[in-house]
Amino acid sequence: MSRLSFIGAGNMADAILTGVTSSLLYNASDICISNSGCSKLVKYDALQLSTTTNNVEAAKFGDIIILAVKPQNYDEVLREISSVVCGKCLVSLAPGISTAHIMDLCPDAYVVRTMPNTPLLVGNGTTAVCKNEAVPNEIFENVLKIFSCSGKVFIVPEDKMNEIIAVSGSSPAFFFRFVQSIVDSAASLGIDSDTALAMAANTMLGSAFMLLNSGRSAADLVEQVSSRGGTTVAALSAFDDYHFENMVNEAVLRCTKRAYELGK
Repeated sequence: MSRLSFIGAGNMADAILTGVTSSLLYNASDICISNSGCSKLVKYDALQLSTTTNNVEAAKFGDIIILAVKPQNYDEVLREISSVVCGKCLVSLAPGISTAHIMDLCPDAYVVRTMPNTPLLVGNGTTAVCKNEAVPNEIFENVLKIFSCSGKVFIVPEDKMNEIIAVSGSSPAFFFRFVQSIVDSAASLGIDSDTALAMAANTMLGSAFMLLNSGRSAADLVEQVSSRGGTTVAALSAFDDYHFENMVNEAVLRCTKRAYELGK
């Protein structure tokens, strides 16, 4: 297995690191992480990972380098490490930044573009990955293994990486907001908020399990819950009256539009 470096020590880097170390995919001695501030590196020192405040040192260390910095800092970091990443694999986590743009700044590196989501933080994430044809299969398989340690991985064409953000990258926020709305409504009816949250979240978890394992479509499962003249049909009539599907579609379109606006 190759050596692994992280540039940036934020939440996403921490989630990926937790996955690869807990699964024993990498030994601590084979991982390096850099960050501009020392405070975030203290816990990794305790885990006996190599740490540095120098991005070039981290890039030299790793064969696979995960770029876990904010999108607005990508160009600066890529220019900084460009001279030391020949033959190495750069893994992008940033929305909107194309493989071609990264290769323009680091032409001698391989590039794998990914779109992970925040449930990686609890080991149950979803990551979209696209394969640049220039990337050797062995390297690409190693990248897939890294993200598989923290959840499910799906291979997506590069020309759909901006569109997939609304499906899995941003959509946790959609689900969280939906559940919060249920909790707030329940509280207005006198139901304890903690109880409502636990029940709504567990219902979402069970519903997702049904959707993935029942062999039935989402539309079929809606029908299964709904009885003519019953409470569910009454509730869903509000979805119709307030054009729920149109709202969701508009959210997806706005998310995708913004990804292209941010894109390079």
